[in-house]
Amino acid sequence: MELLMGGAITVDSVAIPSNGVSTSSPRSISRAPLTQIRVNKNGDFVYIKYHFIPKHGTKQLTAEEAIRLSGIDPDYSKRDLWQAIEKGEQIEWTAQVQVMKPSEADAEKLGFDPFDVTKVWPRAQFPMRPFGRMVLNKNPENYHRDVEQAAFSPGSMVPGVEDSPDPLLQFRMFFCNVGPSHLPTAY
Repeated sequence: MELLMGGAITVDSVAIPSNGVSTSSPRSISRAPLTQIRVNKNGDFVYIKYHFIPKHGTKQLTAEEAIRLSGIDPDYSKRDLWQAIEKGEQIEWTAQVQVMKPSEADAEKLGFDPFDVTKVWPRAQFPMRPFGRMVLNKNPENYHRDVEQAAFSPGSMVPGVEDSPDPLLQFRMFFCNVGPSHLPTAY
């Protein structure tokens, strides 16, 4: 999933919303901005977008607090997540997906390009469907090995998940194709 490939963004990271910025990663609503294709065994496909809703709700800083904190302590959110996991706090998100049929992906009918990462699919038209949960319960033992060298590539997808006409996904698949040939022997 894109979140695990470093492709998810917190809703807060796009802009400072009027209701504030999440106080920490465990309290952030995240979404994978890229659209993917899910294909069933018959070859039928749908477009999907992933969303992750924090189990314990959201909590916001004001815009002023967020700007001040980002200048004083830019690693606050990462450290807060790390410390919460170390303390054994339950860090969990409900994993949800929005589904769009190919026949519904007409930009003229929708009034927006469904593959534009700056657009949010209307939830009334494409409801969020829960499909699981994401739990963070262990910090990396070796950050460089476990995170920096994880070598995720948007072009390496499991069977049943394919790329879509999403221009950002196409760009990342072409230019971000990290693989064993580009990594040191530790990979």
